Amino acid sequence: MFTTWKLGTIGVVLATGIFSAQAPVRQATEGEWFVECAFDRLANKRDCEVAVEVKSTDPAFHMGFIYRVGSGIFLAVGLPAPARIVARVDGGEAYEFGMCTGQACLLRGRIASQLRERMHQGEILRLEFRGADRVGGVADVSLSGFNKMHIEALDRFSR
Repeated sequence: MFTTWKLGTIGVVLATGIFSAQAPVRQATEGEWFVECAFDRLANKRDCEVAVEVKSTDPAFHMGFIYRVGSGIFLAVGLPAPARIVARVDGGEAYEFGMCTGQACLLRGRIASQLRERMHQGEILRLEFRGADRVGGVADVSLSGFNKMHIEALDRFSR
């Protein structure tokens, strides 16, 4: 299970990689989506993620929206730290992320699987962001490329 400490650590690590001045080495990109894989030394296995980076200047926020292939969870990391994240595909059902700790919010289990399936079939992912500082915003992200990057991540994960 995820503890507050583990989620906080994940959020800091992911936020550092996404928001660092130096662009990370991305194994594959398609549209706005990209794949990154890392070796988890604690679990002694590889994990891959499909992600998109969202930046807004009005209001100012910077968010990484991440699907972790090995664990089947979605993470939303952000600056300012997210307090609430809601994802919708093509204006459909709202998927509200819970467990917001530190700089990350989490969606897992059956609900995460449903969102992933909707993303495979959809065209636009709408992300509603509200930060801990009460700054809020909405970003629409094209799902073009998500399917291809998910397949790429699954392939890299299984190697």
